[in-house]
Amino acid sequence: MPATTTITGRATASAELNHNCVAIGRRCDMAVASWGQVTTNDAMCTAALVGALRPPTRSG
Repeated sequence: MPATTTITGRATASAELNHNCVAIGRRCDMAVASWGQVTTNDAMCTAALVGALRPPTRSG
């Protein structure tokens, strides 16, 4: 399956995002839909995930 690498990469990224959510003390039950779309039952966690998906911003 040519998509194996992509799927594995998405799964790894999702696991890292879930770890980030746990680190900030939020419940984050995620399910990875097709093409790596992430769903969560916690709006605050969703905000954290969105922030984690963005590249870091440098100020100054």
